[in-house]
This record gives sequence, C-alpha cells and structure tokens, in this order.
Amino acid sequence: MILLDIENVHEPRISGARVVLREKSYIIKSMQIITRYLLFGIALMPLITLNLPFGTIVWKIFYMRILIELAIILFCIQKIRGARTPLPWRHPIVLLLGAYTVSFIISMVGAVSPYRAIWGNLERGEGLITWFHYIAFFLLMLLMWKKDDWIKMFRLSLIVGIILMLYGALQYFHVSYFPPFYIMSAERPMSLVGNTAFFATHLIFVMMMASIVYVHAKRVGSHAWKYIAALGMIAAIPMIFTTGTRGTIIGIVAGGMVALGYICIKNLIQQDKERKKKGIIACAALIAISGTALFFVMTKDISFWKVIPQSERLISPLSQGIKGTSGESRLILWRMSFEAWKERPIFGWGQENYLPAFEKYFDPQLDKTGETWFDRSHNNIVDITVTQGIVGLVIYIALMGAIVCAVIKKRKKGLIEGVRPYLMWGLVAYVVQNLLLFDQPLSYLHLMMIAGFLIAWRKDDEEVSLICEEAKQADLSPACAGMAQEEEEKEIPPSSAPKASAWVSKGAYAVIGIIAAYAIYAWNVTPFKQIQYVEAAKKTPNQEEIFELLEKGFYPYNFAQHDLRAHIVDHEYSFQPELFMTPGFEELSSFFLESIREAREKDSADPRMLIREIQVLILMSTPKPELIQEAEKLAREGIEQAPEKTVFYHKLALILANQGRYEEARDAAEAAIAIYPEASLSHFQLGLVLAMGGDSYHEDAVKAFEEYERLDPNS
Repeated sequence: MILLDIENVHEPRISGARVVLREKSYIIKSMQIITRYLLFGIALMPLITLNLPFGTIVWKIFYMRILIELAIILFCIQKIRGARTPLPWRHPIVLLLGAYTVSFIISMVGAVSPYRAIWGNLERGEGLITWFHYIAFFLLMLLMWKKDDWIKMFRLSLIVGIILMLYGALQYFHVSYFPPFYIMSAERPMSLVGNTAFFATHLIFVMMMASIVYVHAKRVGSHAWKYIAALGMIAAIPMIFTTGTRGTIIGIVAGGMVALGYICIKNLIQQDKERKKKGIIACAALIAISGTALFFVMTKDISFWKVIPQSERLISPLSQGIKGTSGESRLILWRMSFEAWKERPIFGWGQENYLPAFEKYFDPQLDKTGETWFDRSHNNIVDITVTQGIVGLVIYIALMGAIVCAVIKKRKKGLIEGVRPYLMWGLVAYVVQNLLLFDQPLSYLHLMMIAGFLIAWRKDDEEVSLICEEAKQADLSPACAGMAQEEEEKEIPPSSAPKASAWVSKGAYAVIGIIAAYAIYAWNVTPFKQIQYVEAAKKTPNQEEIFELLEKGFYPYNFAQHDLRAHIVDHEYSFQPELFMTPGFEELSSFFLESIREAREKDSADPRMLIREIQVLILMSTPKPELIQEAEKLAREGIEQAPEKTVFYHKLALILANQGRYEEARDAAEAAIAIYPEASLSHFQLGLVLAMGGDSYHEDAVKAFEEYERLDPNS
C-alpha cells in the first residue's frame, strides 16, 4: 500500500483520508503480526499435557484448535478491513489438498456414522472438523507468512523437538519429574507426546526441520543455529532406536539409503573432483549401511546386539517370525480391511468409521488372547482405502507425489536444493513408517508445514532478500534494500474488487469469523470443562453432587460425550459395580444407562457402547430382574451385527445362565468356541456358565477351565 506523507499534501480532505488509511494500515499490520505468532504457537503443541483422562492427544487438539480459530478470527477481520492476501492456489499441492478435502466430505455423506465422520472423538481428535483446522493452518501460513517466518517456525519446532528428546531420555532412565513436567512411566520412551510410535514419527519431522535450519544457517553464517540443528539431527536417530518403533526404524534406514543413493548418483556424474569425492563418500556410506543391516540380520542372535536399547523388538520377529506379535495382527487387519473395501470401493466407509468395517468383517483370530478392538488398520494406505475408498487413495498418492516432486524439482542453487537429500530421507522414512502406522494430529500438522515451505520457497531467485535479513548486514546493498521494500509493500495491497462482490466477500468472512469465535467456546472450552466435571464426579461421595456434576459433564451433547460417557461408565463398572446393583442407587444407575443409550443413538459407529449397555443391564437386573430380558435382546442384536465377534456370545451365555437356562447358556458359549477354538477366553466363559449350573455341570466346567489354562498358561 502506497502512503503519501501528510505534510506534502495540501488538500485537507485528501489528507484526512490518508490519515485514515495510515490508521487502517497500522491496525491490519498489528493483526497480521498477532496472527503470525498464533501460528508459531502450533510449534509448542507437542509440549501441551495435562494430568486428566484421555491421554495427552486431546489437550494438544484443544490447544491447536483454539490457536487456529483465533488466527482465523483475526484473518477475517483483516479481510473485512480490506487486506489482500494472494494465495498460490494453482500449485498442485494446494489443488490436491482441496481435492482430498472434497473426498473427505463425500465419504462423510455416505458414512455409517456421519456424526463421527464430522466430529471424530476424544481418543483420536480427528474427523472433518479437525481436518478443516489443518487446512486453515496450511492456508494461513501461506497467506500470512513471509519466507523467513518458515525458518522461525522450524527453529522453534526444533527447540521443542530437542526438549521432547530430553524428556524421552529422562523417561528411559525412569526419571519421574523434571521441571516443569511430570514424566509418565513407560517401558519405551514416549516423552510428552503420549504415544511411543507417535513420538518416533514426530522425530522424523524434527530431523527434516533441523536439516532446513542447518542448511539455512550455513547459508547466512549463523553458527549457533548450525550447531543446534546438528544436535537435533544427530540426537533424533538414537532416540528413534530407543523407542523401539520398528516401522520408524525401518523407515529412517530406508530413507537414509535413498538419500545416500541420490547424493552418490548426482555427484559421481559431475566433472568436478570435489563433487566426485562427495559421491564416493556417499557410496561408501550406502555400502556400509547396507552391509551393517545385512550383518545384523545374519548375526541377530549374538549377544552383542542385545546391548542396543530395544534391539529385542527387531531381533524377535527375525528369529521367531511374526506369529504372536503385532505384525501378525496387522496382517489379519489388512485382510479384513480388503474385504471391507470391496463392499464400499469408491468412497469408502467414511472417515473415522473404520470400527463398523472392523466389526462386520472381524476375524476371530484377533481374539485369541482376549477381546480386541481396532479403530485403525495400522497402515495409512489401508486406512484411507477403507474410509475414503479408491478415490481418496488416488488423491492421497497424488498429493504425496506432488510433495516429493516439489522436493526433487530441478531448480537454481537455493535452500530447497541444499536440503533436498535430507527431505528425501525424511519423506521416505515417513511414508515407510506409515505402512505400519497411521497419521495423527502431530504428523498431519508437520506435513502441512513441510508442504507449505516447499510452496513458499519455490522461487529461489527471491532468497537474496532473506539472506540479507538473516545476515543482519549493516549496510544493505541497493538491491537487497529494494527487495526488502518490495516485500513490505506486498503485505497489504488495497482491494480492487467491485463494491457488490466486496460486500459479499466481507459478509462471508464475517460469517467464518463468527463461526470460529463460537467454535472456541462450544468445541473446545465446553468439552474441556465437561471432562473436568466428570473427573470431579468420580471423586465425589455425595450422590446429589454426583448428579449435579454429571449433568454439567454430559450436557450439552457434543463430540466429546461418546468417549466421556464410556469413560465414567467403565470406571464405575470396574471399581464400583455395586452402584448398579444397589436399590439406593437406582436413579444414578438409570442415569448412566440413559446416557449410554443416547450416545449409541447419536453415534452408531462404535459397537463397544452396545457392550457397555449390556453389561450395565446385567448388573441392574439384580434388583430389577425384568431388565435381563432387555439385555438378552441386545446381546442377540450384537450377534446379528457381528456374527464373528465372540464377546456377544459370551454376554448372551452369561445372561442365559443368570436366568437359570444353563443348557442354552452352554450352547451360546460353545458357539463362541466353534467360531475360533484357540480363543482362551471362550473356554473360560464356558467354564464360568457351567460352574453357575451347579454340581451337574461341575466336571464339564473343570474341563473348560483346564483348556483355558492350556491355551493361556500365563493367565
């Protein structure tokens, strides 16, 4: 925006208009600065943790959503006040993200539970609403940031990554507290992320961001950031091995080999001796890594390797195969997923609707050692195929291809050229580990950062401006000064849209801003307070106070309620089952029962809520025997929905035994055994219902318990 000096303007009316323009420009610039720093705050998301239920993911989600919603509000105000922010919407990554979002919406329309597809749940914190936040974050970065802001973001994320690695190391050595955070006890380090595999995935992105900071620091002569970045890259590799996350370990090895192969080929074909020397060194490193990997496979059983932390997790599948490991479960899940995909091949079952597919095509082998549920297939490609169909999968593959193309695209020597091998390493590692895992909020957000960086830095001829600024040269050259001035002038160009379309645009931004303001309270503050109320209810002895707290905790109904109600009912069922069996607590137990039913009605995608209703009805039938008939009806409904899921046969057998119908109970229990005879819990359930039948069933009950112990010696 060109602003003339007021003193040089003699026309009072024009002078006053320009004063207004100056004030308007100042306000917009101030809001731009605040918006930029709100986006920087996303880098702190991995550090957000609270000592409340549902792990650490949900608190990170609330934090992320609020920051992005605040940024949206400020951005909308800027647009209403006339700021213009050009977006490179024709870039393939932007277009494919838009197409993927459309695929998301279409799959939601045909989902088993559209409610869950839109809102997700507390455990995962995903769904269409959260995806919109990721997209908003991505677009706001492109719209609001200058090129140097990406470097600032990566620097901040690198510092956060180093802090996470520090806490991961302390966790490995069983330190329980280091200011300001308490450290959860865990067999494998998960730091403050809350999940070991998610922590390992995050370290891949820390490596990529550290590499960008490192190469940039070398270019501008910042020795401090060069050493900090080198520390981050070097420390991330042993920490990943310490987590024992096999997919991530395989990923960084595969990624490293691809990157070294690229360096080797690129430099060996050059005439320059120094370049050839780099190529030879890369080839030697590639051979060394390949040889070490081969040597490890051949000598896996020698004691030397067991000195390495978590090496047993790599050695065990190589020595004993995948039978009885998570690898065996994954193969079963992938077969089930293929059958589910064949039923809905085009647009899938709907985002966050993997559970209905899991239930319908369940393979009882997964229940060999106990009741098992999966809401993900632990393969990102399979997850997308099941939930968004072949359309979503094709768009996703194209999107990842566009990101890779942005990395390997031939360009003048610049920052992306310098970090290309490191980004190739990280992206290959990310893709490979996702073949054994799935995306989650932290990986989505950091992938958005990398994709946005590749778009923002695609024009290497503009990098001189950033180098001049980062080097902090005392006397800028005219060229650098001119570019800096041009960058400033680009910030807030005046709007030239026709009046009618401008008012429509301003109205749309006003609506978006109002929705974002409402979302802060309704979608974040309210669920957060509800969790606190329910947690307080668990510790309150007074029944009236419990009712008051649960009323606040259960209403208004929102996406948090399914998991929140499941949490409190599971807690009472496990630790105070007498609450459901004592006449004096009928009102409270009925309140719990109705809350379960409402959750089932709102979100039918999770069959576990049906199991909870059956369990509560069985207990409540102690003072009110007529409820047992309702429990039986629901158990048979569960068998009809999931004929291969033995848990419903177990519940039916127990219900029938409680009614004295022991032969029918026996038939139900034996039906579960017939589905998969190797499932130890089915034999235990048979023994239990036979033991309830008294002396006439005693011998058969003993045989059932003996079979249970044979199948599960550690029981």
